[in-house]
Amino acid sequence: MSDSPFVGGTWLNTALVAFELTEAYSYFRKYRADPSWTRGLVASVVLVDIVGTLASFALVYQVGNSSAVRAPQG
Repeated sequence: MSDSPFVGGTWLNTALVAFELTEAYSYFRKYRADPSWTRGLVASVVLVDIVGTLASFALVYQVGNSSAVRAPQG
């Protein structure tokens, strides 16, 4: 199995998370008067997305290492 889809998906996810972080930063700076539950919800969504991105990094690392260690079949 090729690792390319995992790596490409992780790169795209990282770019989208970077965009999400800039948008969240702008939200927290601009809408300081929003209710705390709304700000907490935005922070929770960003945190969950960051954790998902880190899990994606771990998956790519594990798949890459297992492909390198695995003996060729044939």
